[in-house]
Amino acid sequence: MSISGVGLGLLVRRLGLLGIAVVLAWKIIAMGLSNYTMEQAVDSDNTSKVDELARQAAAERALQWNPANRRALLVQATGNMEKWPELAQQQLQRLLQLNPGDGRAMVLLAVLALQNKEEKRADRLMTLATRLMPANGPVHIDAARYWWQRKNIPLALQNWSEALSIDNTLSKTIYPILLAIAENDKVRPALQGMIKNPPLWWPEFFTFLSQRAIRNETVELVYLMRRKASTPLSSEERLAYVQRQRRDGHFTRAYMSWLNGLDKEQRRQLGQLYNGNFELNISNSGYGWHVRAIKGVVVSQDFTTEVIGKRALHLQFQDREIRYANLYQPLFLRPAHYQLRGRIQLERLDGRGGLQWVVRCSGKKPQILGKSERFLGTLNWQAFTVDFTVPTRGCVAPELRLYSTGLRTFDHKLEGGVWFDAMSIRTVTTPASSS
Repeated sequence: MSISGVGLGLLVRRLGLLGIAVVLAWKIIAMGLSNYTMEQAVDSDNTSKVDELARQAAAERALQWNPANRRALLVQATGNMEKWPELAQQQLQRLLQLNPGDGRAMVLLAVLALQNKEEKRADRLMTLATRLMPANGPVHIDAARYWWQRKNIPLALQNWSEALSIDNTLSKTIYPILLAIAENDKVRPALQGMIKNPPLWWPEFFTFLSQRAIRNETVELVYLMRRKASTPLSSEERLAYVQRQRRDGHFTRAYMSWLNGLDKEQRRQLGQLYNGNFELNISNSGYGWHVRAIKGVVVSQDFTTEVIGKRALHLQFQDREIRYANLYQPLFLRPAHYQLRGRIQLERLDGRGGLQWVVRCSGKKPQILGKSERFLGTLNWQAFTVDFTVPTRGCVAPELRLYSTGLRTFDHKLEGGVWFDAMSIRTVTTPASSS
């Protein structure tokens, strides 16, 4: 059977199209395999020498599949920076030919230029890198490291700030660096610009600084710098500062900072016991009420009959063996005689032990200053008092805390409810000597 000229031409065209399709399919498969190879190698947080060798080998294989694999070129160039800088530069230039907007390549070229003492070119490349990839956190970290090496601290801080604004998980890398700067008397003033106009991540960093700083002086100096700024202190910053001052025994400083952070409504609840009527929400901060949640006890602020005001504190115990000590308030009291007053209502609070308010001095040597009677059973609203004395010496950080009572674990098992309202502390007399 013969093939006509038209049929032959059609066959050739079909074969040609098939050939093109095969070539395209091969390229797609090759690029896919190349990208897969690099994903397996690059998407690893391990930075060991063995792992780096594996990445380099993977990059080599990926480039065999696809010579234009940008990730593979970047991995190879990074690995060649130290021993073969000229080869690294060629690979980076090839990478920029493929993608002129690759800021990561610019960063490495800037490093190479600086090594060759081409400082102006290096600065231009690094500036361009962050402009090309403004939303890339690692590029900003590399830029910060570069500008720190160039002794341009403001630019280094700016890039660390940009990196944190892009990706807050980078705080694990950057916060310790900023802490080291804050603790260095010579470079700390460089933080002034950042402190005047604090970025969104600043309160979290200040909490980190307050917890980790070796010297309290560092926390104090940074805090004072923030107070002078036009942007008001956040509640998170103030709380972190108060906690650090209490931890280090600077109780007056802590109390005054907490006090200065209260608004008008909160100041109306001031007294030697704060928010004793429980009209404000429990803040879990500073010198207010603190409640640690625990399974088996529900704490709320609700209305019930004969409440003075709109709300009282309600605790509901759900028949679990719990040593309860999760409701407390730090106190700021001068040496004197005091009386705690309050109202209580019991709703079938059953158990072997009961509940009891305790005023104590916390610290290395806890000291009990006074206890209420033990509360258990059923009781309509009734007043209670506790007399106690804060001694002139040896009592740091007094606090009021609600405890379950008992010698053994099962003694602390409670079921039922209790209400507290109209609690206050008043001074009775001032002792003449230590007690």
